[in-house]
Amino acid sequence: MKIYIDLSNLMAVDFLTGIQRVVKEIVIRMTESIKNELVLMTYSHITNVYRRIDNKKFYDFFAHGKGNRTSAITTEKINPADIPSGAVFFDIDSVWNSRVKRSWLFPILKQNGVKIVTQLYDLIPITHPQFCHENTAMNFMVYTGANIKYADLIITSADATVKALNELTDRLGAERKKTVVVPLGSDFVHKDSNSETPDKKAAEIAENSRYILMVGTIEPRKNHSLVIDALENGLAEKGIKVIFAGRIGWNVEKLEKRIKSHPLFNKSLFFFEKPNDATVDMLYKNAFAVAFPTFNEGFGLPVIEAFQRGTPVIASDIGVLHEVAGDMAEYFDPTDKDDFIRCVSRLADDENAYRALKEKVKKFVPFTWNQSAQAMENAVMSVSENSKSVPENTNIKQIVCLTARNDDILATLPYIEKFMPFIKEIILCTPDKNVSELKKLYKGRLDMKFLTDSEILNGNPLPDDHSTRNFFLRCLAMKNPVIDDVFIMTDDDYRPLRTIKQENFIKDGKYLAYYCYDLN
Repeated sequence: MKIYIDLSNLMAVDFLTGIQRVVKEIVIRMTESIKNELVLMTYSHITNVYRRIDNKKFYDFFAHGKGNRTSAITTEKINPADIPSGAVFFDIDSVWNSRVKRSWLFPILKQNGVKIVTQLYDLIPITHPQFCHENTAMNFMVYTGANIKYADLIITSADATVKALNELTDRLGAERKKTVVVPLGSDFVHKDSNSETPDKKAAEIAENSRYILMVGTIEPRKNHSLVIDALENGLAEKGIKVIFAGRIGWNVEKLEKRIKSHPLFNKSLFFFEKPNDATVDMLYKNAFAVAFPTFNEGFGLPVIEAFQRGTPVIASDIGVLHEVAGDMAEYFDPTDKDDFIRCVSRLADDENAYRALKEKVKKFVPFTWNQSAQAMENAVMSVSENSKSVPENTNIKQIVCLTARNDDILATLPYIEKFMPFIKEIILCTPDKNVSELKKLYKGRLDMKFLTDSEILNGNPLPDDHSTRNFFLRCLAMKNPVIDDVFIMTDDDYRPLRTIKQENFIKDGKYLAYYCYDLN
């Protein structure tokens, strides 16, 4: 299968942050894959045509720093109208401000039988336009509209973005889009060992200071001002320094002036502009904590990059960051500098609290870029017309539930019996001690079978983290022959409130999955 990727923005910028880092990490790994033919291209504003990018030269430059990006662009022209039927157009770059509007491009691709998969990072220009340039807000509406109408699949990095997209399509009266969530990785592609070294000044500060770090573009939404306010109102007196590492974004002229003319600049407040990967890596590892006071976010890459290096995070109390960081971060109100100071002071003044948070972070299991790239490539491949369909004679009779709470599952079972008549059998994955009570108390119509923890684990140790433990148990359980090839997995407190048929889970030859609140 051919996969076409427009890398016009990545090929144009000289410093990679945020989305461009994601694009680089994913595409590098997709070029290594042998599953598909990858066609990379970039749009020329001079000749108004797409030109093909040499995959090897692209890889050599972005993975190893060899050659230059310009030499990777070939003379071969690509006309969107010539992209063949059965190919997939994977839109992963930040293209909404591109000259090639998706409202023009996508109809051409769809008419030719090309599938469209888009990586949607967030909907902030629509939900929070005050944090965006007015041109970006306008262009993003066109981009989003084109995707709602034409995209075959939307990939996001967080459930929060799926929820925002569903709310938008519902308000517009449009059909909800097929989506898949793929978390982003946190490990850098390391260039050849001798190609990069950390900035000497940054290394000196990192080795001799206790500092709060912010990584990423300086822009209004990221809320750097709050951290400066906190520095002025107590943190500097505690001997805590602040380091910003990134590039200057849009509409921050006053903030840039405030930083560079600040009395504490290069004393307690530092800005390293466009640092290389080695410098960023070193700053992460040595930071007392990473601050992430953002007003809104699509994922929060600095959070997991900090965790991956064992560094605590002090983050905005917003839904998407709770999704990403769970209970491993300290949270504060991003509109209240005193709340931020409180979080920092608690960790700075209480060594036990700081050590406890560090221990939590050590348990973080990073999602690697290899995993992200593999999951994205699998998602892209899933839209191919050649992908297998669910056999027409498929019958679902079995529901599987992981439960340690007898009261909850016993209260849920009557709802399943009444509103899911096609279900005949339930498999309960449960602690051994729960089985006898369940057998004694359940008198319903379902054929109840058990997979106990001892049967599932078969001597394997159980992970400490709750989410990891449940995922681990589900993976092991599915290897057991008592579970059908096709079944429904649910939670012990998910209760249907109206009749649900098998057709709700198989449509147009595809399996469907839901959150409990989606079946309304």
